[in-house]
Amino acid sequence: MTFDPFVADFARPPQQRFDIVTCFETLEHMPDPMAGIGAIASSTKEDGLVLFSTLLQPSDFEMHGVNWWYVGPRNGHVSIFSRTALALAWQHHGYQTASFNDNLHMAFRTLPEFARHLLKQA
Repeated sequence: MTFDPFVADFARPPQQRFDIVTCFETLEHMPDPMAGIGAIASSTKEDGLVLFSTLLQPSDFEMHGVNWWYVGPRNGHVSIFSRTALALAWQHHGYQTASFNDNLHMAFRTLPEFARHLLKQA
């Protein structure tokens, strides 16, 4: 199942909920990431998992600010996250987060049995 509001054939949001929802390089393109995360959450089963990527701000972000290479409104990167901001955004919707690295993350309400081994790696 694919949802992409910019492609006519895939512009309709899914009506069902899924065990796994993947979102790669998506959150940084959302002008309202809280609403976007809410939409993602509504497509995920209560015991499901969201696997997503978005690059976290570097530890020296204050030095770079909006000159950090990943900030790029022309390219659609309008929302950027620290690890804390990302966790709080998902927490607002009842999710916990875990990161595998600075770019690959997962969010879940209750970690599904099929994904328990992943938390040991995150």
